Amino acid sequence: MRYHQTRTQHKNIVGLIAYKISNSWQQIIVATVASTIATLCILNVVMASERNAADMSALKMVPMGAEQVGEPVTVLQAEILSTEISSVVTGFIVRTTVRQQFRNSSTDWMEGMYQFPLPDDAAVDEMVLIIGERRIVSEIQEKKQALKTYQKAAIAGKKAALLSQQRPNMFSTSVANIEPGGDIVVELSFQSLAAQDGVNFSWRMPQAITPRYNSPSAATYIQDANVTASDSHYDRRGDRNPTSFRILMQKADALSALESPSHDIDLSEGDDRARVIKLANGALPADKDFVLHWQYAQGDEASTVVFFEDGEDARYILGMVLPPKAATEVSSAPRDITFVIDVSGSMHGLSMEQARKALTKGLELLGPKDRFDIIAFNDKTWRLFGQSRAVTAANLAQAYQFIGGLQADRGTEMYPALSAALLDVQSEDYLRQIMFLTDGAVSNEQRMFDLVKKTVGPARLFTVGLGSAPNGWFMRKAAEQGRGVHLQVSNLANTQSELESLFYDMSAPTLQNIELQLSESSDFYPRQIPDLFGQRPLTFVARHDQSAAPIRIAAVGPQGQPWSYDFEMSEASTGSGISKLWAGRKIESLTDARARGMSADLVREAVLDVSLTHGVLSEFTSFVAVDQTPVRVRQDFLKKVQLKGNLPQGTSWEKFYGPKTASPMIWQLTSGLVLLMLAIALFFAVRRRVGT
Repeated sequence: MRYHQTRTQHKNIVGLIAYKISNSWQQIIVATVASTIATLCILNVVMASERNAADMSALKMVPMGAEQVGEPVTVLQAEILSTEISSVVTGFIVRTTVRQQFRNSSTDWMEGMYQFPLPDDAAVDEMVLIIGERRIVSEIQEKKQALKTYQKAAIAGKKAALLSQQRPNMFSTSVANIEPGGDIVVELSFQSLAAQDGVNFSWRMPQAITPRYNSPSAATYIQDANVTASDSHYDRRGDRNPTSFRILMQKADALSALESPSHDIDLSEGDDRARVIKLANGALPADKDFVLHWQYAQGDEASTVVFFEDGEDARYILGMVLPPKAATEVSSAPRDITFVIDVSGSMHGLSMEQARKALTKGLELLGPKDRFDIIAFNDKTWRLFGQSRAVTAANLAQAYQFIGGLQADRGTEMYPALSAALLDVQSEDYLRQIMFLTDGAVSNEQRMFDLVKKTVGPARLFTVGLGSAPNGWFMRKAAEQGRGVHLQVSNLANTQSELESLFYDMSAPTLQNIELQLSESSDFYPRQIPDLFGQRPLTFVARHDQSAAPIRIAAVGPQGQPWSYDFEMSEASTGSGISKLWAGRKIESLTDARARGMSADLVREAVLDVSLTHGVLSEFTSFVAVDQTPVRVRQDFLKKVQLKGNLPQGTSWEKFYGPKTASPMIWQLTSGLVLLMLAIALFFAVRRRVGT
């Protein structure tokens, strides 16, 4: 009987080990081994979490660093002392100066580096380096040459500043040779246009960079290889880079409303009927976009606003067509709408809350003759129905349940979802529309533009930007390529009213297939003019021969009838900076042409010509300012100061830098649990053996 028990014990490894243990020393050894295994399993689980917290997740942060200068260097952490943003608003033209003050609080010579966002249509045309009482105005150079100029000055011990464009809405500043305890100021200036919705105007100043997701399947479309960064480039507290605003609103007596949905503001009277806008609480951390809204009195008839600026060889024109107070004729055709909603990790928190609310409101505003479907995506894509269905109580109930189950997580593979919506079968009996709700946090924007351009057909793409710091450039350009409208939901409390306005406009295309008719020598942008929806205006900028024929707009009216309008230059007003705006749009158009297959070398040469001629920053040029007086002896090592930024307000740190849910961590957790179970089994086997 005992022999049979012994053979049974030998059939499993636990029993075999227990059978071999017969004295106290062996018991001590086994206990030690079991404890070690248990400790290792716990460490394995903990290290799995720590390793994945330190690793980059699928969502990548945009880097703060730049190329090293001179000798090998030590990277330290530092802050910007302050950022002051001053703007002057004239009509819908916004002239802005950003003043950044750096301080070196260490005992070493430092190089300060910082990456920051600007409006995606910003035409940057000036940088000034301020040292004490001296103002050193920069010059624009080809990017590689500007970098060489900067590096040469840095190595020679001269104070220098370099301003470069990383993306149309992302810029970087480097400042060399900041002396111990010293301050240095960099000013940059740019022109931009306020967004318009009828008599409603809106200007957005980005304050934080939303993390970008790099799709492994779209590497050829990534414009800049240097697009990721570790969590060391961001401060978890979110209180970095205090920023103040001072905005001068010209002719403010004509305004019927002036407010900010993003920040608390103070208003005061300025000179000559102007108003001054400041933040009510002074300087605040740069962690969400600043948005300013204003409104003018509206007329009963369609009206135009035209500004012009005469150059040496051409006239530059900024024009706008404002619809009348109420559209009297709108299309009555039913709509086939596909809602595409982003549920990736970058949407976690405020953005996801906005998305659910916006999508729910969109369904509520559908008409009984419409039909719809919903596509959701992160690194996977799935649909509610698979194809459009009628607006019925049962279908809506199923849709609301679908929305309620959406959770933000994982990567952002946008291409398959957008492609699925664009390639759906279209019917001539319906207005085919796509509403895309996202924060636009992808790095392969150009691939998306290429997709929309090639496949949109008669459909119209409407983009709804979500979150406190969306990728506005992507959202605007995608809607432009899709001949639709871009809406940014800046305040969760305003989601309902803003969506209602957009849905009304989507059902009311007042002008379609718009063409701008100028002489052959003229050059205007955007080249593909979006439809005119509801109360939303038409805006363009053109380089026009002064002796050319008048500008005419031709389009198809709401009932299919031909429509045209001539701009009367005798009623135009003079404006400044219009040539800079035209140059910025020209550069943007050339970049789009590259994505459509135009030779990269030809695009580069054309962009360089426009950029250098008009003094407007581009991806191939930089502004560089150098103080010719050396301030640092050659023997000093130049150390780098890496300036931390803030994650956008409402963004989850854990979603970017917390433990992953990918397979490596699952394996580590599983193996750790197996080791723990083995240790427990050994412990009880020994006790059972001793007790027999």
